[in-house]
Amino acid sequence: MKLTRRFAPWQLLVVLLSILAAVPTFAAVPLASREADRQAKTAAPPKDQAFVFVYRREDRSDVALAVTLNGRDTARLDSRTFAFWKIKPGRIELTARGTTSALTLTLQGGRVYYVEVSRLPSGIPALRQVSFPIGRTEVHRARLVEQASGGARVVPPAAPAPAPVAPSKEPTPASPRQGPDGFALTFKPGSFKINTESQTLMLPTAFALQFDSSSSSVFGVEGEWFVRPDISVGAEVVKFSNNYTDLTSPGSGSTDTTAFLINAKRYFLPASAWQPYIGAGLGSAVVDFSGTINGSTSGFALQAVGGVQWRRNNFAVRAEYKYLKAETEDDAGQKVDMSGSGVFAGIGFYF
Repeated sequence: MKLTRRFAPWQLLVVLLSILAAVPTFAAVPLASREADRQAKTAAPPKDQAFVFVYRREDRSDVALAVTLNGRDTARLDSRTFAFWKIKPGRIELTARGTTSALTLTLQGGRVYYVEVSRLPSGIPALRQVSFPIGRTEVHRARLVEQASGGARVVPPAAPAPAPVAPSKEPTPASPRQGPDGFALTFKPGSFKINTESQTLMLPTAFALQFDSSSSSVFGVEGEWFVRPDISVGAEVVKFSNNYTDLTSPGSGSTDTTAFLINAKRYFLPASAWQPYIGAGLGSAVVDFSGTINGSTSGFALQAVGGVQWRRNNFAVRAEYKYLKAETEDDAGQKVDMSGSGVFAGIGFYF
């Protein structure tokens, strides 16, 4: 006779509550139309206006946070929503209901400003200005709300316009397109094949080498600095090994190839979870021989990459195709060609 484990009623309740807790919170405040949302996210400010976005990141609270501009225009923000104002250059004040503190900004025409509203552990709302790349990414993940003015609901305002004031002595905000989005570190194991299996070296006599085309111990590590949400520059190290057979001795051995590269990448759909990308790199390669032949060669390296990554907050996974051109020379000027291509799977961390 077998014992069958059954769920007690309280266990079933715990499971149901856990499922409900895991369901993302959707906005309970009135939302603007999809077209208004799209226009707010894609519009560019004219020289005589500044754009101000106030957003709230995803959280578990179902209590709306109210943000007021210059004591008049109020927007109620739920999880993953944002408010949008077009304002003439000058000084503005943003306040969050439930706190006496205010955030003051001095706006310049033709610029975009992003402000995040959140609830501190104490429960008090807080406002803080964020960089252009961070704010743009978070706004693209959120939905535009309908906004209230004087207690009445209206479609996102055309242009609340506080009177311009003389420049204050407060520091002027930096250009919203300046400053990095952050730093990413990616670890990438993979598979790699070299293009040329039969090669000849002169040391000073000829060595006819037959390489295994499939590499082993294939690994890469890459650091990226984001100058914009969709553009990064960085450095990468790629390593792989290949066994060879010396057809003249006979003998055998292996090579360890290390490529050091400076990369530039372009990411598409940077505000979405799935982000295709392309890139290129330039650097140097070193090939270390062991076995029948001992020593090393060096030369230039080039690469082209394409792939897609899935990112959530500070974590990302990616699949990447890489073509690497790595040609080095021996002492006699004979080329050692370890060029090839491969597929890599990466795990990345954003800081």
